[in-house]
Amino acid sequence: RAVDCNTDGNYFRNSCTHSQFNFNNWWTAYFDSNYAVSKVVVYNRQDCCQERIDGATVYVGGEYCGTIRYTQGRVIYSIDCNKAIGGDVAITQSHNYLTLCEVKVYGEKDNTLISHGRRTEQSHRRRR
Repeated sequence: RAVDCNTDGNYFRNSCTHSQFNFNNWWTAYFDSNYAVSKVVVYNRQDCCQERIDGATVYVGGEYCGTIRYTQGRVIYSIDCNKAIGGDVAITQSHNYLTLCEVKVYGEKDNTLISHGRRTEQSHRRRR
């Protein structure tokens, strides 16, 4: 989930990840080598609880890219990573649940999508 190119924001349609607890959550996508990442685009949950994304932070290879600031009615958040180099992208949320319905990582040449189908892990994954 979250790197399947399905941007459906309804959690119950099985495209979104969701942490089980409301603190110290993280999600990571791993690459097969280091990439220069230009931006990370996050698709938020739409069926409820959209404000939970507020304060989530984005990292490439441990380098801070930015923080998502919730805006009512907004679904897509783009974080500029200034070609940070790393072998993974991590999104953390220290004070709320972390739900990600799609994460698209762009980089290297011509802003190519590099996240599709990559291996991911998440803290405290909720199982249904």
